[in-house]
Amino acid sequence: MTGKQRESLAKYLYDISKINFTVLVLGQIISQKFILWIFITGMVSTIIFLIFGYLLEQEEEK
Repeated sequence: MTGKQRESLAKYLYDISKINFTVLVLGQIISQKFILWIFITGMVSTIIFLIFGYLLEQEEEK
């Protein structure tokens, strides 16, 4: 994978993380019917996408 592809994939993962956080986490906070398992799943998947994006950026710098 080229450096530009890694950079693009890292940006994509960050964007997925932002969308995931907005829809699943903030959506649960704003909604009138709070569902805990959706909130927890949203937080965990947001963190996973952030970590993968961060790791891709770190590999690019080496």
